[in-house]
Amino acid sequence: MPPIGTLYISSNNQTPGKVIRAVGVLTGTEFTSPSHYEHFETNKTPEFLAKFPYGKVPALELASGGTITEGIAIARYVALKAGNNQLLGKTPEEEAAVDQWQNFVYTELVPRGSRWAELYYLHEIPYSKKLEATLKQAGRVFNATAETVINQQKLKAIFGEPSYVEKIAPYTPPTKEDKKKKEEVTKA
Repeated sequence: MPPIGTLYISSNNQTPGKVIRAVGVLTGTEFTSPSHYEHFETNKTPEFLAKFPYGKVPALELASGGTITEGIAIARYVALKAGNNQLLGKTPEEEAAVDQWQNFVYTELVPRGSRWAELYYLHEIPYSKKLEATLKQAGRVFNATAETVINQQKLKAIFGEPSYVEKIAPYTPPTKEDKKKKEEVTKA
């Protein structure tokens, strides 16, 4: 089967790009890579913006002539094009469940998980052993789920070996100077 188009991603580590490439592997779909793509340069050129007006990646330039942007939309298109009901669901209820979990991950887990950790480690929310335990447990559950996916033989080349932080940075209370700077910024 010839490649369905050219896939533009910012790097091989971009999460939506990995998801799209994983769907490609699972469905036997191939993509071409752009001959030259430099993120924050190529996607600002008039040629790129003529195809993809928002200048965002991931972006797929279809061999048939169209374009698609946004990770979930591209991954769904790839699965649809391949006729893969295993990834999309066989009934409207199964399709809705797939959509539900995709949306949950991208609107709840990713931004909220990142934000909670950020707020915690930047001392924006007070330290508590219960919160730390909750964050650690959430991390363990997420890691176990992610490992189930990325350790599939077909997907190892895309996701690689997972690596984890050996030890969580210890909580260090903010200094008086940090508190004073924060108060000054808040007043401004």
